[in-house]
Amino acid sequence: MTKPIRFNAFEMNCVGHQSPGLWAHPRDRSWQYKDLEYWTDLVKVLEKGIFDGIFIADVIGYYDVYKGNNYHALHQAAQIPVNDPLQLAAPIAMVTEHLGIGITASTSF
Repeated sequence: MTKPIRFNAFEMNCVGHQSPGLWAHPRDRSWQYKDLEYWTDLVKVLEKGIFDGIFIADVIGYYDVYKGNNYHALHQAAQIPVNDPLQLAAPIAMVTEHLGIGITASTSF
């Protein structure tokens, strides 16, 4: 029997994923997305909060839909730069007992 996912975190290995402006909050740590401790702390909090899993999305490239170019994505750091989520799976698994881990990854590289 499979276990249903009731409460799942959605994240990206970048600064400011799905929450533009949250970086201004005094307790925000998203600027530490490059540090392994940020991710291990995050999943420990999720596990304490009885989350079922974390899904870390991957994006290849940059967003260029606003006014047809990438200027605004680069200027406002809209999910850029972004790191490969695959590198986080093993360290996250080492510090959790019950948290499921999902990622997307490109097979073209």
